This record gives sequence, structure tokens and C-alpha cells, in this order.
Amino acid sequence: MDEPISVPYFKVEIKPETEITDDMIGFDEIPYKDYLEKYDGIIVLEVREILGKCVKKDIVDKTYIYKDDVVECFNNE
Repeated sequence: MDEPISVPYFKVEIKPETEITDDMIGFDEIPYKDYLEKYDGIIVLEVREILGKCVKKDIVDKTYIYKDDVVECFNNE
């Protein structure tokens, strides 16, 4: 059985230290087998885990959300 899995991605380009909001995120359906072979453990599946956090590098649009690219935000205000 190769049911599709819903994978979040960034719909827009994002600069470092930008806070992640739900309007920046879209979803793609990929075969579960592809997820296991290519992305298991390295991309985010649960959007609620990253909302309000920041990215640590430039992100191009249509990019899956890699766990290593998401960090806590540090506001110096």
C-alpha cells in the first residue's frame, strides 16, 4: 500500500530570522514510499511544531521544510 502523505512546504521565499506563519505554508501530496526513501526524519510533517519559529537561512519558494532549517526566533527588541 502506497497511500499519499501530506507534506508541508514553503510557498514563498523567506529570509533568515523570518518568523514562520501559516500563510507561508502549502501542502503537497507525495507517495508514502517516496517520503520514507527520501525525507523520513529530515522534513517537518507537523506545521504546529514550527509556527512562530524562524528560518536560519534563505529559503526558496516551493521547498519542503527541513527540520535543520528551523530555529527558535531571537528578537532583540
